[in-house]
Amino acid sequence: LEDSEVVSITIEGEGLAGNPFEVTNYADLKKIGTGVDGWGLDGHYLQTDDIDASVSVSENSGAGWEPIGTEETPFTGAYDGGIYKISNLYIERPEQTFVGLFGVAEDARFNYMTLENVSIYGQALVGGIVGQLKIASENVSMIANEVSGSVTAMHTLTGGLAGQIVPNTGEPSPLLVEIRDNHVSASIITTNEGTLVGGLVGQIAGCEILVGENGYVGDIVGRYIVGGIVGQAASSSQIVFRNNHSDGTISYSGESGGFMMGGIAGFLTGADINVTHNQSTMDITVDSYADRIGGLVAYITPEQLNLSDSFATGNIVVTERGQMVGGLIGQASGAGMTISDSYATGSIEIGGGTLYAGGFIGFSTGEITISQCYAAGNVNSPNSYGGDLFLGGFAGYIAGMGSLDQSYAIGDVNAPFADQVGGLIGHTNLVVSNCYAQGDVSGDTQVGGLVAYYQYSELENYKITNSYSSGAVSGNEEVGGLVGFADPDTNVTNS
Repeated sequence: LEDSEVVSITIEGEGLAGNPFEVTNYADLKKIGTGVDGWGLDGHYLQTDDIDASVSVSENSGAGWEPIGTEETPFTGAYDGGIYKISNLYIERPEQTFVGLFGVAEDARFNYMTLENVSIYGQALVGGIVGQLKIASENVSMIANEVSGSVTAMHTLTGGLAGQIVPNTGEPSPLLVEIRDNHVSASIITTNEGTLVGGLVGQIAGCEILVGENGYVGDIVGRYIVGGIVGQAASSSQIVFRNNHSDGTISYSGESGGFMMGGIAGFLTGADINVTHNQSTMDITVDSYADRIGGLVAYITPEQLNLSDSFATGNIVVTERGQMVGGLIGQASGAGMTISDSYATGSIEIGGGTLYAGGFIGFSTGEITISQCYAAGNVNSPNSYGGDLFLGGFAGYIAGMGSLDQSYAIGDVNAPFADQVGGLIGHTNLVVSNCYAQGDVSGDTQVGGLVAYYQYSELENYKITNSYSSGAVSGNEEVGGLVGFADPDTNVTNS
């Protein structure tokens, strides 16, 4: 060659992290995992242009897109959407599990993807991006993805991003699952009383979990363990939920009842749980009876919990009997629980009688410290199921060791057929200090403007101090402006 000559060389991708295969059109998308031109299930892929997948509606005899990766041969590579979009992806496989753009993946990463106007329908383990993501030997992530449209399953494990994320062995793993900066604006629907349903992920279990800076907007239909961001997060190590937000509705209509339904999460269980700066404006409606419903989280069972700077503003409606219903938390039971600087403002309406309901928290046992929190919504249970108990403007029932400090409730509490109805708490033995209730209170027996039933315990110097109530109080027996009934030796001071 002469010195002045210029040679132009085009280097095609090799499927490596530093030199990924480039996905530029629908044909390229279909080639992933086939082995053609080396495009295997273990490759790294980078999308370099918008892709219209409308043609998928007419493929495979109406079943649409065939998901990439199976249980036997999962996708083990990485897909980077490059901030380009895939639009109009269609899947209609109601008798198939592991359904999504990807069916099953292992140790995979899905980042910067945009799936626009998807229509996805499968039997179980259904997600907008991946049906099931398994963890084997590497951390996995889903970062900065967007999904819109509809994701539907007949049964269980359904989410806007992923149906399920779990270790491949079924045993606990020290590896990390990171779900961050994702946004889903899709309807998430289960048609047959679905279980483990989330706006982003149905279930994450058996690993360290970070869920942060995510958003969901839409309508979710499910019955058991349903959350606006994640249905269930379970770990023997750390779970972190931070800066997530959800808006829309969660609903169930059927004879079986709705269980563990929360604006951010349905069920959180783990050794060390941190929930900070989360917010939900989702309304939750159960056209049946309900158990453990929370405006933010339905059910928390930690060994250690820090929940702070979070709020829920959605309304909760249960048409029949309701149990453990709270404006922020349905039930929190465990050790080392600290809740601070959080609030709930939505109303609670229960049509068929109530057991444990509060404007902030429905039911709690264990070791708990609550400070600088409030509830502003009304709690209304106008009818009787029989044996109706424990309603409060802030909490229905809190028993164990701990305190409630600098907290208040301003909503009315109406439960004319129920016992232990309080403007702040229905039943407690916590130290209550610097608290107040302003709403009107009506109940049957043991009705208090602040606390309905104060249970004395010799474990600590349990007391009510520097607290007051200002609303009207009505009932039939054991009615008090401050306390309806208190065990002997209860210490009430400056109140």
